[in-house]
Amino acid sequence: MGGQVVLVLGAGSSKELPTDLPLAAECSEVAHRQLVVEHVLSDGECEQPGNLSRLADIIFEKFGSHRELARRLPIERMQSATPNGGHLLAAALLREGKIKAVITVNFDLSMNHALSEVNSKVEVATIFDSHHFDRLGTFNLIYLHGNVYLDLDELILRTVQLTENWKGNWRQAIANAGLTAPCVVFVGLGSEAPVLTATMHFLRTALPEGIHVVQVDTAPETENDFAEVLSPEFYVQMGWCDFMRALGNRVAEDQKDRLLAACTELATHGLGGEDATSLCDRFSENGLVYMGRLRAQWLLTGEQYHVDSDLSRELLTDLILAIRLAERHLGSRVVFESDGVIEFRDKDRIIGAAVVASGRGTNGWAAIEARLRYLPDFVARDPAPRLIIANAVAGRPEEEMVADIVGGEDSDNIVSGASSWQMVRVDELREDPTLITRAFFLGEHHGES
Repeated sequence: MGGQVVLVLGAGSSKELPTDLPLAAECSEVAHRQLVVEHVLSDGECEQPGNLSRLADIIFEKFGSHRELARRLPIERMQSATPNGGHLLAAALLREGKIKAVITVNFDLSMNHALSEVNSKVEVATIFDSHHFDRLGTFNLIYLHGNVYLDLDELILRTVQLTENWKGNWRQAIANAGLTAPCVVFVGLGSEAPVLTATMHFLRTALPEGIHVVQVDTAPETENDFAEVLSPEFYVQMGWCDFMRALGNRVAEDQKDRLLAACTELATHGLGGEDATSLCDRFSENGLVYMGRLRAQWLLTGEQYHVDSDLSRELLTDLILAIRLAERHLGSRVVFESDGVIEFRDKDRIIGAAVVASGRGTNGWAAIEARLRYLPDFVARDPAPRLIIANAVAGRPEEEMVADIVGGEDSDNIVSGASSWQMVRVDELREDPTLITRAFFLGEHHGES
């Protein structure tokens, strides 16, 4: 799926929780009531209160601007829109290079916020309106009708605005940069409105020959207003989040297979022959976004999300095989937590918890501890992590930074103050697997939980 898909999003993508924004018809009806109550319009002056384009035309004819309507849209909600699972997956797939572009006709910033959550500042270009196509990158988020960052008069609410913009370089720019992927998927187009119908017509006619068109919507194809305009090759009756979960799971499964293959290859070259199948399953079982967040936590990148790559996979492989060794030695089952901590469990009993960290070949113990300061408050966990399992650490551990693995005096530690943390490299653990037992059960001798 690498870069071969373009998504075109309608209001249905922002309807799903927790984004929970109203569709265009709902916005139009609410705005119309306000306009009538505030005597901007007379009752009956707009014969189609649920048609946002028609309402915009009437307001423009009356005032020479549609600002009176635009400012009665739920602007604050659009600005602060919380991304839903579909948005987060679309953002992750953009970062992973699996989706070429997301083109949205929505005004809200849920996709922007999703991109922020997966650290996409460099890889994905954001185009706010038709005047900024010179900023297109390899991967793009394109607001086809503008968004709430713009002056309210610049939001495309009237069909004539779209027609005027399309006469310029808009059509060619979209065709070249957005719609040249082999597959274009239209999702959640919502209720029919002239400006939206015209947009879909223009997009459809801009598609080069040989492009596969897919339409995704919760309604049956025979009840969808846009199916006739789009003439999709495939119609998928499915919600936005469910559809994106299916796409994300395909990529997550591929990443898991690559990780397992790397583990198997490394294990057969002298690392104890550990079978990492179950661990790789658990690492990936919560989906693509979760995997990217775990990578970021374990590799201490300072990001909320880290993409799959040959280098990151190599570091993860080394860590996973060491975790599997520790799991087997303790007779336990490892559970991956969302904050990057791993818990070793024996049925319902938690034997101990550990932080997984990679120095990535450049960071020493001091740098690892400094980076851990900015991760979640591990000390507040129950049980708190007792161990840092690390690989690719530069240099040797400084004596004042490392507690003796079999006990010794606590030292000041910038992660948790007076510390009972113990740090062990994966190569040390392979040489002496009893380190994991001594680390976890030493605390019991001191009456610690």
